[in-house]
Amino acid sequence: LSNKFISRIIRKINQKKIKIGIATDDISRLDFFIEKNIDFYKVLSKDINNVDLINKIISSNKRIFLSTGKADYRTIKHLLGKISQSDKIRLIHTSFDSALEGAKLERIEKLKNIFKIPISYGNHSPYLMNIPLSIIFNPEYIFTYVKLDNTKNYPDDNHAITIDMIDEILYSVKQIIK
Repeated sequence: LSNKFISRIIRKINQKKIKIGIATDDISRLDFFIEKNIDFYKVLSKDINNVDLINKIISSNKRIFLSTGKADYRTIKHLLGKISQSDKIRLIHTSFDSALEGAKLERIEKLKNIFKIPISYGNHSPYLMNIPLSIIFNPEYIFTYVKLDNTKNYPDDNHAITIDMIDEILYSVKQIIK
């Protein structure tokens, strides 16, 4: 997306007083995003070892969510030891498996216990019940992908929820909380 288009979207979102985050692997665009005063950043799991990118984001002094993907605890610990420590760093446990048991939602709790920082949940599974079930492990935030409808192919299409499913997912989340 062009910087002009992104600027327009950011302006519209800011007018509505909604927080906006960016996921990027392009370190050359970070100065632009920092200038736009983005509220938070997400580092994709494929970039979990990109220390230069992560440290540049840390310089923005905004919250950073690091998607752990399939990284093991040793890799995560090694990364956290290499980057400039910041109270803005958060981890996201991501489930990629389509089966319920493959989601390993209990890893949210394990990550909290090991790293002593808030852990969020990121759904990359077509098993959408993982979203409300993650509430059992009290994630700080839940990340999911949303698409307009099922008429087009979107990035992350197989695990994105449609806009008209949001109320149903939120209802399920509220039921789990009760």
